[in-house]
Amino acid sequence: MLCSGLCFAQVPTERLYEAWLKQDMSIWRAYLDSTKWSSLSLADQAIYINYEYGYVALVADDQIADDKEARIDTFATHLQSLRYYLPSAPFMAYKAAECAFRAKASKLDLIPMGLKAQRYVRSAFSYDKKDPFALTVAGVLDFYTPPLFGGSRTRAMHYFKEATKYYEQAGDTTKNWNYQMAKTADTFFAPKK
Repeated sequence: MLCSGLCFAQVPTERLYEAWLKQDMSIWRAYLDSTKWSSLSLADQAIYINYEYGYVALVADDQIADDKEARIDTFATHLQSLRYYLPSAPFMAYKAAECAFRAKASKLDLIPMGLKAQRYVRSAFSYDKKDPFALTVAGVLDFYTPPLFGGSRTRAMHYFKEATKYYEQAGDTTKNWNYQMAKTADTFFAPKK
């Protein structure tokens, strides 16, 4: 009874990570929908945005039925509020992801947003070329960008390998879905049967 509201606002990372392993994104959706952004500390918002990024990626890719535009807009608003909290490389990587989401959601925005996403990745690397999250986002973008527009699946796998190395060097491997995705990229991004 003496627990403050912050006790209930903490991000349930273990439950969300287990849901990712089981590919049960309904748990992520329930968490995102039931959590009041403003009730989270900045540190918890930084964790929340990462799960929101993962969920919105699946929505933008039509793997989950949801309101794309609303989800992308909410993600963008949340991200902008973390502009001065997040380190520059991850912030720019998230901006790249936002552009990629918009490119997937609208055929009219495909080329301009795709190019903008690539610029944000380059900007992320200008801040820190060893940032594992920026490398992970770069890998995802390279994987899904057609070769005609500069994408390369070979380079994507290199980015994932580098990301895995830097996650491990930083000791950021426990219950980290980005690390697991990068580590298992050869099977995670294999065509689904």
